Amino acid sequence: MLKFETPEVTSFPESVKPSALANTGYPFGQIADDRRFEELTYSIYKSKIDGDEFSPYDAISLLTGVRDKGRDCVLYKNGKADGVIQCKLYKNPYSKNELGLEITKFILYSMIDDNLVNDYSTFTYFICTANGLTADCTDFIHDFKNAIGNESQLCKWIDKCLDKPTLQSLKINFNINSFKEKLSKITVKSIYAQDLDIELSSPILSHLVPLFFEVRTVIDSSKLDELKI
Repeated sequence: MLKFETPEVTSFPESVKPSALANTGYPFGQIADDRRFEELTYSIYKSKIDGDEFSPYDAISLLTGVRDKGRDCVLYKNGKADGVIQCKLYKNPYSKNELGLEITKFILYSMIDDNLVNDYSTFTYFICTANGLTADCTDFIHDFKNAIGNESQLCKWIDKCLDKPTLQSLKINFNINSFKEKLSKITVKSIYAQDLDIELSSPILSHLVPLFFEVRTVIDSSKLDELKI
């Protein structure tokens, strides 16, 4: 069963936090599992929204359960869904084909469930990755609105998604032009590990660091030798 939650993430006594060296990037790729990465991303953007620093959104929810329909966090404006954040804790850079399938799946679900997207023209789909994107995926995102309508893989992505039992009802009288119109209206943006590093360095987000990472300070051995003299 799918649930929308706005939890206050405080601690994770049941898991081991990855070690992070002071003044270096955080090891997001070493986070224990997908759910922990989703909780970190949710916590970051909830804090930003609470501080009025992630316009135009005024609320965020973290989804739990199965059948998330291609979204991990839902972003709201005036009580309506106006964006999503999809989180990917992959060991390798996220590919164009993987992203294309995810976005296609989400838009197809939105054609069944009106609550998923309030207004396609103002809707933003954020993809947050622990280990970045492939070069062609980066190019795909940068020119998404122009490129998606003529994407050679689009029909293959649609066919694969429509094979899902929860989407098969769309096969009857499927209107690909209507689908393409909706798809081309949304904005797609990437969130890299470097972006999360910058966010966690902010004073309003620094409280999150010890909840997810064990921060260790590297001591210069030469300074220790000087103290011994």
